[in-house]
Amino acid sequence: EIMMEGYCYPESDTRVTVIFTGGELRKRKSAMQDCDISKLWEQTFANAYKKADMERGYVEQLMQYVMKSVLKLEMPTDDNPRYKMKRVMKGYLDILYLDESFRVTRGNRGSVVVVEKS
Repeated sequence: EIMMEGYCYPESDTRVTVIFTGGELRKRKSAMQDCDISKLWEQTFANAYKKADMERGYVEQLMQYVMKSVLKLEMPTDDNPRYKMKRVMKGYLDILYLDESFRVTRGNRGSVVVVEKS
């Protein structure tokens, strides 16, 4: 699962500001309990960052350098899968509809998310 870290606060009755500060790719607890899925996880992600570093071309290296510089990004490693952004990314969600069991939002880049509470 991908865990995003950040916080949000209301900007108005219909808009919420969202600030992302970091995150982590991690194995779900259910995957840890299933030997086959756990083995597949290890085959897929073992040394993934090291492999990516070796396979990265010049354009990708440049993009990574820009991300590190502009966002003050601390990149994840195989030993520490967390990343942190010292210069945070900011966005917003417009609340299009909200009731006790249903929420519809539109993000600052146009994505629409529909959530039903179960």
